[in-house]
Amino acid sequence: MLRICLVVHEFFPNHIAGTEQFTAHLARALEDRGHRVIVFTREDAPPGARPQLVSERAGEMHVHRLYWRQSGGRARALLQDLRGGPPAIAFRRVLRDFRPHVVHFQHLLGLSLQLIADAKDAGAKCALTLNDFWFICPRIKLMRPPRKDEWTGLRCDGPYGGRACPPCSRGLGRRARFLLAGYHKHRFGRFRAAAALADWVHSPSQHLAQLFSRAWGEDGPPIEVSDYGIDVDGVREQCKDGAPRRDDRVRIAYIGAIIPEKGPDIFLDALSILGRGNWKARIHGDPEVQPHYGREVAAQARSLGVEMAGPYPPGQAGKVLADADLVVVPSRWWENRPLTVLEAFAAGVPVVAARLGGLAEMVRNDWGGWTFSPENAGDLARVLGEVIGDPDRRRKAADRIPPLKDLLYLGEEMETRYLSMLRHGLRRERDIGWSIGSDHVLGPQHRASGRAEPQ
Repeated sequence: MLRICLVVHEFFPNHIAGTEQFTAHLARALEDRGHRVIVFTREDAPPGARPQLVSERAGEMHVHRLYWRQSGGRARALLQDLRGGPPAIAFRRVLRDFRPHVVHFQHLLGLSLQLIADAKDAGAKCALTLNDFWFICPRIKLMRPPRKDEWTGLRCDGPYGGRACPPCSRGLGRRARFLLAGYHKHRFGRFRAAAALADWVHSPSQHLAQLFSRAWGEDGPPIEVSDYGIDVDGVREQCKDGAPRRDDRVRIAYIGAIIPEKGPDIFLDALSILGRGNWKARIHGDPEVQPHYGREVAAQARSLGVEMAGPYPPGQAGKVLADADLVVVPSRWWENRPLTVLEAFAAGVPVVAARLGGLAEMVRNDWGGWTFSPENAGDLARVLGEVIGDPDRRRKAADRIPPLKDLLYLGEEMETRYLSMLRHGLRRERDIGWSIGSDHVLGPQHRASGRAEPQ
């Protein structure tokens, strides 16, 4: 039995985005294989409260949660990424008490880069999953700040050693800019060096791995590309319990955060261009994440007769997808490997996605769905118009959904990776409970939700 600590910046029940959901999937997959797994995370404490580390449960998962609020503004929050402070103190306590064989870092925003070095000093092997661009971009999404009267800025193609980053500090104020003088170049080097400490660096998409490799150059660590795993069987079981259809209209769903980078306004603009027809649409997500933008999206949705269905609990994607014939992913930012797309595929629902980043790897025309030109509502309306009126084309695209990685395979794959890491440094095999002297053979290949692959 391995002792495994998963580290993530936020976690259930208050935070349910993709990184948090993958962390939960991984914890479950590893526990199903008999390993002992804990999650280390943080949550904002009330203003003025002292830092407090609490052991609690999130569903079936054991969570060590640091309740702590970073004081100061945006500049101090950026500097915290490089410092230890309360997160490092709390994490060292967890390392001392739990003594993990492996620490798998999912995200360190609001915690500290210091945690990787602390885990290494404690004798643990370290894995690092790149769930977004935070290790090369303080703004996380590789997007420039928006100009006046714009929802988002332009996509960025990389930090160039931190030299391309200072313009993103504009608008923080004179004091913040003074505190951050020389910060970006220093940050870039520190983050690259911290990633190089990891025994294994993992990217779920080829696009993200290529961006990081280009940014880090020869001094960066090697990056292995491997897909996320999801609860394929759970999604399919929930789909069986879906409500019966009330009419023959094509049901279109947007599922995701109500933020400009995700582009629900592009989806609504496309529906406006498409006009009334044999379709109905819903938006699932929390409009209060960015309240002003959320109100604009909700008002436009009402004018088009689009239902604002709100968010749904983690693990309930199948119930939502049971009432969808198409899922639209109109993102503006370089997406990595959205779980929304993987869950739609598990449900057998084709996806209409912006042709950029990791989305372009997941969806190809008539293979699992269709793509459209990014930020082009007219092109999205064209694609929707074509496939709404062609049920045979929708069926064929669903039949060509690519293979998926389920939780069984995810658990086997990660276990094998961890054991490979440990083989190079473990001195006492009895600490784990079985011999790791010979290769561990993976189980069955990806269980596919589709039946074909493009040639």
